[in-house]
Amino acid sequence: LNEMLPVEYFHVVFTVPAQLNPFALRNKKVFYNLMFRAVKETLMELSQDPKRLGADIGFITVLHTWGQNLLDHPHIHCIVPGGGYDAEKKQWKYLNSNFLFPIPVLRKMYRGKLMAFFVQAVKDQDINLCGNLESYRSPGAMSELVDDLYRKDWVVYVKEPFASPEALVGYLGAYTHRVAISDKRIQSVDSDMVSFAYKDYADDGKRKSMKVSPNEFLRRFLLHVLPRGFRRIRYYGFLAPKAKPVRFKRCREAFKLKYTPKNKKERSKSCVEIFKELLGIDLLRCPTCGKGNLITVGLIPKTPRLQLSQ
Repeated sequence: LNEMLPVEYFHVVFTVPAQLNPFALRNKKVFYNLMFRAVKETLMELSQDPKRLGADIGFITVLHTWGQNLLDHPHIHCIVPGGGYDAEKKQWKYLNSNFLFPIPVLRKMYRGKLMAFFVQAVKDQDINLCGNLESYRSPGAMSELVDDLYRKDWVVYVKEPFASPEALVGYLGAYTHRVAISDKRIQSVDSDMVSFAYKDYADDGKRKSMKVSPNEFLRRFLLHVLPRGFRRIRYYGFLAPKAKPVRFKRCREAFKLKYTPKNKKERSKSCVEIFKELLGIDLLRCPTCGKGNLITVGLIPKTPRLQLSQ
């Protein structure tokens, strides 16, 4: 809670049209970085606009690449405080309304920025047009795609604010580190079929069951493996690591709250400790009996790769 402010926090989600999914899948690092950049510049520019807020903001972004059916669906979740710091008046500046920014404005600016970045990346050959994308090497095909994407109303939505800073902490602890599917959603597994539960948002979010072959299940799951070292959780504005000692400290002081930066020499908490502290879940408790504790008895060594003879 030392990292939170006593204000409303909005949950904003930026998506991309399905036509861009194949480009993202074959150019993960480049395309996802373009998405982060477009989201960052959209929120920063709108917040600095005196007609919208005219203040310094900070926000957290989280990349998810999957839909409920495990197919590719890249989108970025953002946690944005309801206001920002007015450096001129040296005080916190609240929003003039009960919503963050008008959704049509968010949608249009985000679309314009991401499309400009995408088109430039294609020109610079940072976007690899391989496999099924080779047809877009034709200038006419790419131009037609770009025109079609500009005509679309992209999906950007703002959810209701979190009930409290504590609710936000619970969300961040439970949601941000999710993988494409949890064990709870897997209903059955055998040599011929994997069955898992999902929400069908095209049918009012009804819970349904989907059955796919083991190979197809693995294919879908592996769509969401990110490049090595890729950061799917990023902080911007006064929440950026380098900005916290000065800019975030000013925000806390505006509410007469102290801010104590983390001591780098302090021992980092383990994931077991974090889960227990935030969610009350003991990862070392036996999931079968719920009473005993799990004990490490040994580590399975890595199997050396087989060297194939020429």
